[in-house]
Amino acid sequence: MGHKQKMKGKIFIPIILLLFFIPGIAAPEATFLPAKAPLINRHVTLLNPSDIDIAYIYSSIDDIFYARYNFGIKLVIFHMKTNNNVEIESCGFGEVIARFELFTDSFYLVHSDFLGGVSFDIKYKRFLFETMVYHLSSHLGDDYRHYYNEPYLNVGFETIKHYTNYHFSDMFDLSGGLEYKYGRRPADLIFYDLSVILGAKIDFVSKGIPVFIESESEIFSFHHTPNFGLKTGLYLFSFINNTLLKKGLTEEKNHTLYFQYYYGYSQVGYYFDKKESLLVFGISFIL
Repeated sequence: MGHKQKMKGKIFIPIILLLFFIPGIAAPEATFLPAKAPLINRHVTLLNPSDIDIAYIYSSIDDIFYARYNFGIKLVIFHMKTNNNVEIESCGFGEVIARFELFTDSFYLVHSDFLGGVSFDIKYKRFLFETMVYHLSSHLGDDYRHYYNEPYLNVGFETIKHYTNYHFSDMFDLSGGLEYKYGRRPADLIFYDLSVILGAKIDFVSKGIPVFIESESEIFSFHHTPNFGLKTGLYLFSFINNTLLKKGLTEEKNHTLYFQYYYGYSQVGYYFDKKESLLVFGISFIL
């Protein structure tokens, strides 16, 4: 009898929570599955690709050329705008990322990564607060294992990450963040569990120049060199339609042609404990 009473109590918990959130859900500006782009700053400098990304990579340490292919999606599940212009939204996102070694017999698959998670974002005036929880698993490619005699080992972790962004102007943004890997497999390979991320972005598109420059550093220990990324590129929509064709259309920042430099430990893939110095040239399409 006591067990049944406990079960009934557990059943009432989500009902009570639902009733608690009904006033917010019923707000005039609340929308489920809106047809809008996410509020989130994409933070792509530290080798994190966009929704659809094709890139060619040169590793100056190994003198090896790679190709990276990524397909991902990020959907706004719930969005609400309050009377004091606070915007709140929750999103779901997922990505599949693969890296191949170029100029080999069969373009060896180095690794494939699978990422999925949710985010909760709040925008207030010039501030954007982003909190993400996600899982990433990485699998060494069979070609790479066969030709390089690498042992089979799946690498994965679960992470909670928070960014605070400040939008100084149409040209300048600053961001700071914390990332905590609360689950690491194996823990000795993915050696850092807590890191601090600092970043900045300069965007010239509001001045009629479809160019951006952004940089981020991830500091996980004062005894190790931080991960560092620098990225610059063109906004393709603005460059073609406004700069070349002089159409003067609405500014669009979704699709980019970019050049990127990265130095630090591998962010994705089997070799999380390996230092990389990469030159990246690619094109991204954000749906």
